[in-house]
Amino acid sequence: MTADRESAMWHCTTAFHTGPPIGDAGVDGYYRGSCMEGLLSLNETVALLVLAIGAAMVIGNLVALVRGGRHESEHLYVGRAWFLMLTGVVITAWSIASLAQ
Repeated sequence: MTADRESAMWHCTTAFHTGPPIGDAGVDGYYRGSCMEGLLSLNETVALLVLAIGAAMVIGNLVALVRGGRHESEHLYVGRAWFLMLTGVVITAWSIASLAQ
């Protein structure tokens, strides 16, 4: 591997490379797949973030439904909590399916 190619791959894994094409770059000047693969790939990171948001929606609304409005000053919108929990289930299932590919 040449020094230019190592330099470009280092740039791609640590930051977005905005300079001119380096080394054996493709037609558009960037290496194919080097930013999307590896230990911390962008695709996997986004899927994990979506999984965390979906799981938080499920757990938070489930706790709200179980706990309910314990005090007179608290009012629970049960329909909204169920809707948001089911939306969280869909988001969680979709992100798990994306990670399984």
